[in-house]
Amino acid sequence: MGRRDSHINIRKELLVESAAHLLHIEGGLMGKAKPAKHTAAEIKAKVAAATTNKGGGNAGKEDRLGGKAGHAKYKCPVCAQQAPDMKTMQIHFEAKHPKLPWEQDKIIDMHALVGATTQGVAVRGSTKKK
Repeated sequence: MGRRDSHINIRKELLVESAAHLLHIEGGLMGKAKPAKHTAAEIKAKVAAATTNKGGGNAGKEDRLGGKAGHAKYKCPVCAQQAPDMKTMQIHFEAKHPKLPWEQDKIIDMHALVGATTQGVAVRGSTKKK
């Protein structure tokens, strides 16, 4: 029986070696590539870099200052306070000028007057790359 046991052991070793060789060739022992994990700080920095308006030379500086039109669209005819929308302008007008009547047609539309809006010149994520 000793001879038979040795033959069985040799066959087992050969089978194990050939199976390991086949797995190695077919990539069975190689692991999958893991996706890169980014920290919250890295993601936050990436978002900030893509959406923050900075740089852009003189055009970027003018844009950050509000351009010719300014960032707000509407301007109060009494005190020159600016507001982004008509509802906000009405709230301002009724709070700051209660004795004057609210007349929507007298509100100055800065974008229509100047013919320009701010574009976000130096925002990397704002324009489509060509």
